[in-house]
Amino acid sequence: GPVARVYLLRLLEELVVDGVNEIVTASDDNGSPADGDVPAESNVQPHAGGGTSSNQSYLATSMLVRRRQQAMSANDITNHPKHNQAQAFLSAFAGILTPVWFACILEGCREEASASSVLRLMILMLQSSPTFAHEFEKAGGFAPLVLSIPKFSTCPSITMSMLSQLLHAPILHLPCFATLDASQLCEVFDTESDSTELIMNESIQGGLHTPSDPSCGIFALLAECLGRNIQLASFKNELGKKALQTNEAVLQLLSHRHTFSSSFQEFCRTPDFLEPLAQALCLVHDEKLQRMQQTRGNKHQQDQTKSHTHNAADQVDNNRRQMTVKGINDSMISLGNDAGEDFMSWPSIEGNSDHRQAVVRMKRRGSLCDVVTDETPTERFVGKVDEEGEGSGVGMVQLLHLVLSHAVFKGPLAAPLVSALFRSFPIHASPNQVEAFHLVLIEHCRSVAEDALQRGEPIALANCIGVTSVLLDRLMAGFFTSEPVLEAVKIAISTLDCLTATGTYASRTLGNADQNMLIADIAHLSRLMCLTALQRSRPMGPYDEGDDDLKLAVLDAIGRNLRQLLLIRASVAGSSGGQGRRQGGSVGSVFTPPAPGSRFYPLWQSASLARCCPPSVSCTYPDLAAVEEPDRAFVVALMAEIHIMLMDKRRDIREQAVVIVVSLLQQRRGFMSELLITDIPRGDNRVETVDLMNRGGFGALLVAHEAATIAENISTVPRRGSSRSSGSGGMSVGKLKYVSFFEWLERNQAQVAAVFHGIHIQASRMLPGVDVGAASPEE
Repeated sequence: GPVARVYLLRLLEELVVDGVNEIVTASDDNGSPADGDVPAESNVQPHAGGGTSSNQSYLATSMLVRRRQQAMSANDITNHPKHNQAQAFLSAFAGILTPVWFACILEGCREEASASSVLRLMILMLQSSPTFAHEFEKAGGFAPLVLSIPKFSTCPSITMSMLSQLLHAPILHLPCFATLDASQLCEVFDTESDSTELIMNESIQGGLHTPSDPSCGIFALLAECLGRNIQLASFKNELGKKALQTNEAVLQLLSHRHTFSSSFQEFCRTPDFLEPLAQALCLVHDEKLQRMQQTRGNKHQQDQTKSHTHNAADQVDNNRRQMTVKGINDSMISLGNDAGEDFMSWPSIEGNSDHRQAVVRMKRRGSLCDVVTDETPTERFVGKVDEEGEGSGVGMVQLLHLVLSHAVFKGPLAAPLVSALFRSFPIHASPNQVEAFHLVLIEHCRSVAEDALQRGEPIALANCIGVTSVLLDRLMAGFFTSEPVLEAVKIAISTLDCLTATGTYASRTLGNADQNMLIADIAHLSRLMCLTALQRSRPMGPYDEGDDDLKLAVLDAIGRNLRQLLLIRASVAGSSGGQGRRQGGSVGSVFTPPAPGSRFYPLWQSASLARCCPPSVSCTYPDLAAVEEPDRAFVVALMAEIHIMLMDKRRDIREQAVVIVVSLLQQRRGFMSELLITDIPRGDNRVETVDLMNRGGFGALLVAHEAATIAENISTVPRRGSSRSSGSGGMSVGKLKYVSFFEWLERNQAQVAAVFHGIHIQASRMLPGVDVGAASPEE
């Protein structure tokens, strides 16, 4: 029965501890202590199974000296004199108490006391016997226990055992608590955690924090328990209250240890922590969605009950509308039911061409018009803190924020960690889950970046740019829908603005050389971000209508910040007739990578994921050093996109595209002349020079814009909010300024198309890979 099982398990623990004590306290053949340098252990009291034994000096420290010194020097090993005998004794137990034995006993446990005793004995063997630890890892680590331990996720002693292994605290030194309290946990683990011997034990070959499979680690098991507690906390009963209190205590402890423990900070940068945390958050999101669907289902039933009171005429009208909708849907693309199907079936090709043309373009999933603006991404993902409490998924998100903040503020190379987070969603996650998780990451990346730009050191500023490069990498990989695309553009633009504007904290903190180098990187990333965002806003295929709201928002962002985007220029740009302001010194030297070991090298390396990503990760964007003429490449690629926008069906999009053209004509007239004056080969072996600048509408557009602006300034009183930059000024009167340009554009479509065909070719050559379309949800 349960009582006998608990008694036998605690007896096994006593045998292990007292047996080792008998060995290490025994005298040698001469009746004297084995070694004068070794502390006397004759006063060690018999161990009580399941209790605290803080005077077990050998099991806590001495036994692991050999493994620590193996990492230091193999020629100077000073073990406890009875080390080999103690290890032989523990190996005998390890031969019987195998990982499979522990897994089978835990699988059969039906009460907390038995499971707690089994797990405590297993952690004791892990921390005491390298032989058992090696066999435990070969058997799959903690992964087999995921079916048994989470059943007891509210048990304080089981949670203490898992925290003991996670935070490197000797299991024999930890007290037993009836309930978990955050202040008590912090006090205990501040004293006992980060045992040097346990950390060294795991850092060498055979340790449990190996990068082979994060699901085998102790944090994966703890995260499962935290996720189950979040599900239990939704029930308003005693068990739900206990689950919430347990999570609050554990999450506050982890946040506390992350603040003060360098070992735990390092662990939080590994996949062993990042992947289980992301998967637990996605499970929390699933639970929230299920509750929302249940609520909607109850509301729908109530609405149906109320609908029975409608009169007969209303019923007839409703039936007629339903039949009409059904008839249309039968011949259109099947969009799935309301339960959340994420993929569209292939459209039918039957029917006449007019009907196919009418139904071929479908609304894009995740368009800006569908964004919920009254809740933050975190609130949409896991709920509000005042409703759910810190013991819910909100506490896990706060821990995630702490990890992000530490990575950005406290050292170089934050980009690989952020990139790992974006890739750590469960393999079985749906597109909606991935999008929601990415939005939470983007929200906290933006919060951390804004904080770093206001008070961070130069390395923190470089890390902000590195975070932007991660967002660009994921954007170009096709993972983002409209809302994360626009948020990524805003982060890039705001970072660029903080580094280039005079009087900001970032501009005051950085020296000239640091500032020029970092501005070159963030300008390059912002340009690619804007270009890719424009491409993602366009239709990606014959059955996608694109997102006009995203298109207009990105065009507006480019127009308002075009001066900053064109601030840094390659040295070759000066010979191209550009009229922009030069930076001091050799502009080309800004793009030269610094030498390894120099003061600038950590900043340069941290500012781009492409320079510091692990070998297993390939970046999707071209690094600044790989682009020969960044300034010219951006203008060419932007004009290629603007040509498409000038032909858009919406007038406001066309007018915003003209605003950008005017700014380019004002700030890069030399570039624009080279692009808009070109030779077009004809069929009869002759070449025709097409001039859209001097003899075309683009030159007249600039003249008309400047004349209209002067007339407007003279004839009208300036209104509040009208003092915008030249890149976006005049948009309010665009209908009057640009009507003649659009008339010219319609009359000369053939010549314009021929010139811009060459511009598209140049863009694909100067920025290869940027024009790749986004992957479909299935891909």
